[in-house]
Amino acid sequence: MTVNNLILLFFLLTAAYATEAASPREAVPYLARGGLGNTHEKLVSGESARIAYLGGSITQQDGWRVMTQAWLKAQYPETEIIEIAAGLGGTNAELGAFRVYRDVLQHHPDLVFIEFAVNDGKTPAKLLTETMEGIIRQIWKADPETDICFVYTISEALLPQTEGGKYFADAAGTMEAIADYYDIPSIYMAYEVPGLAKEGTLLMRTKKPMTDAERQALEGKILFAKDGVHPYTDTGHAVYFKQIKGALPELFEVGETGPHTLPEPLEPNNYDDAAMYSLDRVTMEGDWKKLDMLTHPVGKRLRSKASELWLATKKGDKISFPFKGTYVGIYGVRGPDSGAYTFSLNGKVKTDKLFDKYCAYHRMSGTAPFGPNLPEGTHYVEIEVSDQILDKEALLKEEHRQQDLRDNPEKYEGNNLYLAALMIRGELLEE
Repeated sequence: MTVNNLILLFFLLTAAYATEAASPREAVPYLARGGLGNTHEKLVSGESARIAYLGGSITQQDGWRVMTQAWLKAQYPETEIIEIAAGLGGTNAELGAFRVYRDVLQHHPDLVFIEFAVNDGKTPAKLLTETMEGIIRQIWKADPETDICFVYTISEALLPQTEGGKYFADAAGTMEAIADYYDIPSIYMAYEVPGLAKEGTLLMRTKKPMTDAERQALEGKILFAKDGVHPYTDTGHAVYFKQIKGALPELFEVGETGPHTLPEPLEPNNYDDAAMYSLDRVTMEGDWKKLDMLTHPVGKRLRSKASELWLATKKGDKISFPFKGTYVGIYGVRGPDSGAYTFSLNGKVKTDKLFDKYCAYHRMSGTAPFGPNLPEGTHYVEIEVSDQILDKEALLKEEHRQQDLRDNPEKYEGNNLYLAALMIRGELLEE
């Protein structure tokens, strides 16, 4: 075969793969695949079963997670069913891969539900595969008998990708390919949502009625969410739970008990090595303060999401450390009194901030200013509070949050840097 023919064949194969990868995935309510046999055995044992819920804000809400937990307890009243709540608002599978040990695996789950379809709605398929694989492989390396179930949610922004309910949205479609490969069951909790929205029976974004006239106008409609993303508990989450309740009985009956097989990865660069490291191993300069997680207001609010918090308040407060690997980031707090900081990697400096349009309250967040794929090798990092003053009112964007700043200016004072952990793929080295 000539060189030209080889080149032509390469492009034809590449085009065919791209077409296949871009093909929409037909929507189905659930796929049992390898099932949840180990979980079922635990549930009927009369002893205990530990159920983890890993995801974003939709999982953090008191919605489908709480309903599922209550349903399981009603179905298996003789068994102690322990909830491991690991939802964290505004986060995706990339951060999930770093926090899966702390928030899930150290509690020894029997079943892990994974929900990231909305927060990963714009994530490229390759990166999404790397991060989801990282979560799967960490779970099964810790305990190969732990069952996993993917669950898919929806948002108003993702509806066009479903073509009125015929297909999964793009991120869920990518996750389905991963589920196929690993023989992991999946439940499309939003299966009915696109079709109902298209016919007008379900309203994706609407306020709840306040008057009799408004209630009459909306009679017979399903009010899904106020913002098009986070479902109302009694309506939107009820739609999600309907699919869970319909699928779980079959998923429990399908599949043999025993360890799950861990095949070769789809993506060699998957996040199975993602880990968090305590700041007690870095060099600190300035006036860093370790917060009491039981008494400090921010610590008390976030102690279920962070094992520790360190606070720095001014320029000159700095940490430094070497590491060997391909990824470095920070797990910290976005909040009203958070601000800007500088992140130096091998002498190259970027200014970043832990403040955004949602910062009327404190929440955990992860960020990697230099991106996910650093050159393999040893790197040196310095992180320091910046003296840059943020225009917080402009950054808040929405009027009700801007008004909160105007009403409570003292709440937004400060340029604080709260750090909980370092996120590293590789190894933290001693200085």
